Amino acid sequence: MVVEESSVKLDRIGEIISSRFIVKDKSRSKVANREVYEYIVVPRSLSRIDEDFRYVYREINKHGFYAQMLEYSDTYKLYVIKGEESSSQMTLTLSLLAITLVTVSVTAYLWYLSHIEFIKLVGMSDPIASAFGSLYVILIALSIIGPLALHEMGHYTASRLLGVPVSLPRFIPGIPGIGLGTFGAIIFMRFPPPNLNSLAIVAVSGPLAGFIAIIAVTLFGLSSSFYVEPEVIAGLSERIVTLDLAPLIFVAIADLYSPGDIQLILSPIAYSGYFLLLIHFLNLLPVGHLDGGQILRSITSPKTHSVVSLSVVMSFLVLSVFIQSTILTSIAIFLFIIYVLTGLRPHPGSAFTGSKPGLASYVSAFLWLFMLILTMPIPIT
Repeated sequence: MVVEESSVKLDRIGEIISSRFIVKDKSRSKVANREVYEYIVVPRSLSRIDEDFRYVYREINKHGFYAQMLEYSDTYKLYVIKGEESSSQMTLTLSLLAITLVTVSVTAYLWYLSHIEFIKLVGMSDPIASAFGSLYVILIALSIIGPLALHEMGHYTASRLLGVPVSLPRFIPGIPGIGLGTFGAIIFMRFPPPNLNSLAIVAVSGPLAGFIAIIAVTLFGLSSSFYVEPEVIAGLSERIVTLDLAPLIFVAIADLYSPGDIQLILSPIAYSGYFLLLIHFLNLLPVGHLDGGQILRSITSPKTHSVVSLSVVMSFLVLSVFIQSTILTSIAIFLFIIYVLTGLRPHPGSAFTGSKPGLASYVSAFLWLFMLILTMPIPIT
């Protein structure tokens, strides 16, 4: 007798669900050409319902299925959905990574040339650039792409540990010499996390890993930057990009290295840290599906999330009108685009619609606010 593999899997899925819930009824249907199995269940323990569903979600996912649970009075509807039959995307992932390495490396080389030209112009030398030689370009490139990679790997690792189905991180190539030479990286979440705690952990893991890496880059970059008297660069205003805003933590670290009230000339690696901290702040803002928006959703309702998202976007748009700053205007435009793309519809939250925020959600929210404050741009002279 031949037993279909799918039947064996469904039997095993039934056992997994029964181990944590009392099954009252079950049925099968087809939605958008995908098999959907509906179980009417009653929790064995209301106090453990979030944890029990997370277990079911993770174990079912191992068999190629997704789980979602909706609350209906005293019972719950637990849906088991056949996972996506995704073909291998490794070729695309590696191709995007290779192109991004090229665009970032070219950007690093252009930064290096500009840096060497400028310090020669003011009659100075860079011992670190001289010591490393051409490897200094690689060091600049790593200072750009390293924190971005660690950020996405933070998301990816947390997702894998929690059983949340996600794609591999994919880098987005940029235009060499413009910005960082990359538009960052992204992972695709194929299904919402099981509960709000999991949503918060996945969302905060990326920024936390990236933040630590960026601080390391900033410390090294500022320690190798230059401090000169204002008269040294007098008359070179057309060759200098003057910063009007900088992240709070960047200013604090710069003040530690500064020997007095003199002019700071950023090294390429310090500029990388500066740029990455601004991007970090942008990503932490509570808008749409940005990481800040995900963490906000883990501790609030969909309505509150929508109101806060819109309020933040409108606030930055208004500020960009009254405060003339390229950085502020860029943030406002980006937030508006993100809101249009992801914030116009309610955030789905987690796969269990009745999930409540727990300790992990609030700890993640604390870490989020801590990083948000430290990366907040402040006026500088």
